[in-house]
Amino acid sequence: MKRIPKSRLFFLELMINIFFFCVCSAICLAVFASAYSINSQSTLLSRAVMRAQTAAECYRASKGDINQTASVLGAEKPIDSELYLCYNSQNEVTAIDKAEIIVKILPDEETEYFSSAFITVYSAKDKSEIYELHASALKKGAE
Repeated sequence: MKRIPKSRLFFLELMINIFFFCVCSAICLAVFASAYSINSQSTLLSRAVMRAQTAAECYRASKGDINQTASVLGAEKPIDSELYLCYNSQNEVTAIDKAEIIVKILPDEETEYFSSAFITVYSAKDKSEIYELHASALKKGAE
């Protein structure tokens, strides 16, 4: 009976261990990449919710007046009654070409005492909707 040298057995065991380590490393890298992606999405969603809530509170505080809402938020004048706000990664109002997220305030329903608007937050990169909120406000004199 022929015996296998111990050095070959050691080399075979070492190769199996290296292969096992490579497989485990690949799995760990995939998990970390997935976690990073989820963290980025979560951060963007949190910022979008914060911006939508801020816009809704300003809309309510201005009693549904879209022009006053624009001045409170530091935005330019509304275009065809639609208000657009662009924010960069430091949450500062910026030009649309430098924006990371875009907040759109679109007045919806308006009565004598009541006004409402849809507030939608978009990603500036791919124009996909991140978050939407419906805000309502009592008009001046409706208290």
